[in-house]
Amino acid sequence: MSNRAKDVRQELFDKQVEYGFLTIVDCTDQENAEYANRKKNGEALPENVRQYKETRTDRYVDKFYYLKDARLSDAEKHEYLRYMELDRLNTIENILLFFVILSVISIILSLISLAF
Repeated sequence: MSNRAKDVRQELFDKQVEYGFLTIVDCTDQENAEYANRKKNGEALPENVRQYKETRTDRYVDKFYYLKDARLSDAEKHEYLRYMELDRLNTIENILLFFVILSVISIILSLISLAF
């Protein structure tokens, strides 16, 4: 698998976690030890198991987590995403309205200052 495909897959996992389609569940101490031994022996981790990275050094640590599906149907996921789109559109509309009002006030103040 190419690095680009891995990056896209990781980004997809990140977005699924961000939007609540997947949840992160920390592994137990026993599972952490088992997965650390697997990594040391060059064995692959199960597909849904991920390894934590230290944020400052970007090095992997011997702590693992797995991704748990939120058990939403495809229809529920699509509905949720539609509502997210509506929320974002409302935000854009409000920002646009703010700048229109600001521009109108600025024009009015400019006209008043020219009159005097």
